[in-house]
Amino acid sequence: MARLFAVCLVLLSFAMAAAAARPATSSSTTSGDCGSDVQDLMANCQDYVKFPADPKINPSQACCDAVQRANMPCVCNKVTPEVEQLICMDKVVYVVAFCMKPFQPGSHCGSYHSSDNCANDLKELIAECRQYVMNPADPKVDPSDTCCSVVQKVDIPCLCSKVTKEIEKIVSMEKVIYVASYCKRPFQPGSKCGSYTIPPV
Repeated sequence: MARLFAVCLVLLSFAMAAAAARPATSSSTTSGDCGSDVQDLMANCQDYVKFPADPKINPSQACCDAVQRANMPCVCNKVTPEVEQLICMDKVVYVVAFCMKPFQPGSHCGSYHSSDNCANDLKELIAECRQYVMNPADPKVDPSDTCCSVVQKVDIPCLCSKVTKEIEKIVSMEKVIYVASYCKRPFQPGSKCGSYTIPPV
């Protein structure tokens, strides 16, 4: 198994290196030479984006530093279907969100579109987690395993972008933070969900 994974990483290196060498045809943000960013991300983040999709592991500081340095639109422009067979895009989304550089709603990374499943995510969260996040803020109740399984797979940055002040009158953001933390997908201090800023730990 270890040998197979090593072979996959070599193939991934070739695939992304070849993609990075393709002539740029888009804007300066998505084009250009980001081959060094690809190598930096692979060196520091590969353990956090490999299949299977679960469990998701919080990336290291070194990985987050690489994410923060990278020209992500350019890197995403190099993600081919072959690359997506070797890395888990769900985990990529999780890692960049954890590192406080989430994909913006409507953006693309390879074939991944950040708003593709957002509506379905919202329906699933309402169905499985509603009773754990409704006002008032107390008492807080541990969410079910089913709720946590939904929390683990949804596009949190996309969902948070859709949280309006009207929604915040119904949903307790303190409970949302509690549920996300309990389900081992905590928000990062200083990040925002709707108008709510996640407080320091």
